[in-house]
Amino acid sequence: MTYDEFFSVLLRNIGHKTLDADHRCWIYLRDFITTIQNLRRELCMKKELLEFFKKHEQIALEFNRRLKDLADYLRSRTEKMADGVEVPGCFTIQGKYWSSLNPKDETSTSIYHTVYYETDLAGVTVRIETWISVNGVWQIEVWLPKGGEFSKVKKWFEDNRIRFLHQDGSTLIYAKFEDSVAEDEVRKKLQELLNAINVRAKSRAAVADEIALK
Repeated sequence: MTYDEFFSVLLRNIGHKTLDADHRCWIYLRDFITTIQNLRRELCMKKELLEFFKKHEQIALEFNRRLKDLADYLRSRTEKMADGVEVPGCFTIQGKYWSSLNPKDETSTSIYHTVYYETDLAGVTVRIETWISVNGVWQIEVWLPKGGEFSKVKKWFEDNRIRFLHQDGSTLIYAKFEDSVAEDEVRKKLQELLNAINVRAKSRAAVADEIALK
């Protein structure tokens, strides 16, 4: 008898008896059934994928090589863009790279390579990120990697007159370019934003210190 057959008979016959059953035991049983079913589905998917690779081994191998070439290409352009950026001291993370093709990345829905910087504004960690995607776009954006009150950060930028192209959910888009634009043009725009943040942050810190001394 298979698990599917067993669970089918079990659930069909348990029926009205669940009303008198220990609630905790019923929860454990349902969790057990769900876990086994999920494991079987995952195993079936792996078998199907394995069969696909068996039938298309050479194509899969060549595709993997070309995918690595793509990752190297996007990284090289990101590194070229970031080379020469003067990162102000207010940034705690001063240029880290990430690729959506990284095996550890299981959430991305697009192919891109990025470099990012982080600082604290309005009591929140803010990330300034510049990425290039396989879709042919450079983008400079600001978002909160650790969560927090996005409205406070947005107000901070508004109060300091740092303007953005538009807002996409909880992300502020500072600049956007076609990937045909030279890396140094993207770098200039990124440097502009980093410098503006640094100047405003220093100015606010100085005002706060002056008030504290009084």
